[in-house]
Formats: sequence, C-alpha cells, structure tokens
Amino acid sequence: MSDPDNPPSSPSARPAQQQENLLLNLAFNIIIPALILSKLSTEERLGPLYALLVGIAFPLSYGVYDLVKRRKWNLFSIVGLVSVGLTGGLGLLEADALWFAVKEAAVPTIFAVAVLATLKTRQPLVRVLILNESVIDVPKIERALEANGTRGEFDALLKSATWWLCGSFALSAVLNF
Repeated sequence: MSDPDNPPSSPSARPAQQQENLLLNLAFNIIIPALILSKLSTEERLGPLYALLVGIAFPLSYGVYDLVKRRKWNLFSIVGLVSVGLTGGLGLLEADALWFAVKEAAVPTIFAVAVLATLKTRQPLVRVLILNESVIDVPKIERALEANGTRGEFDALLKSATWWLCGSFALSAVLNF
C-alpha cells in the first residue's frame, strides 16, 4: 500500500538537479584565476598579494556556491584553490623558477595517481567522469549493456581508458615541468 504523503522515489518524483555548465566551471576555477595571476600580479596593476586574493576569490566563491546549490564538493574548485594558492604563494615568496615547474608538474601527477588509485575501487574515477548523469543517460546505457551482454567488454574498455587517462596526466606532468 502506498502512502499519498510520501510518494515513491522515481525519476519523475525527485526534484531535478540543475545541470552544471562545464565551461563556466572551468572559467571560474582555472581560466580566470590563471589570467589574473599572470596579467594583474605586477606592481603596476594589482600587485602579487591582491592578484592572489582576487584569483583565489573565483574558485572559492564558485566552490561555495556549488556546495550550497548541489550539496557536493566541486573538484575543479578544490584544484583551482590549491593551484592558485601555490602559484600566488610562490610568487609572493619570489621563489626560484624550479618551484613553479615542480608545482606545474605536481597537479597532473596528483590526478594521474588519483585515477590509478581508484582503478580497483567500486567507483573508478574514469567511470565517474565518463558516466556522468548530468551529461549522458546512464540508466539507458546500463540497460543496453545488460540487454546486449556487453558489460564485461564495457568494463574492460573503462579499464583501458583509465590507463590512457593516467598516461596522459603523466605526460602532461613531464611536459609541464
């Protein structure tokens, strides 16, 4: 017997989650802060400290907005905060160029390790990135995989994609350094 005050949880009964704009996400968390640090950190403009503060404001505000709106942490905001903080901090300390190279290589290295570390978990990072419900109809894909008996082949493809993504991050780290 169903309770009229508590309808069953179905896709139509659940409130629709607002779809995130990936371009806006990248702009606020990576592109705009990078431009601020590179173009406005001179003494004639904002200076290194104020450029750092303004640069950090973008991923911080977007991350807080996303946390309030979607009730989950935004990975790009976290990466943006760390990256801008490290770059700005190294700039304030007038660090040697070697440390900037290390920082530029560290971010893709961390991603490579994270992708590889999640390979044997219940939710590999590649699966989370590729099977994103805000971009594709995951239940339809799941039904098609079951109907065609191709689940094993698909899982093998995701495993291969994990290695390719890990390799691309590792190459990026080497080239960034």
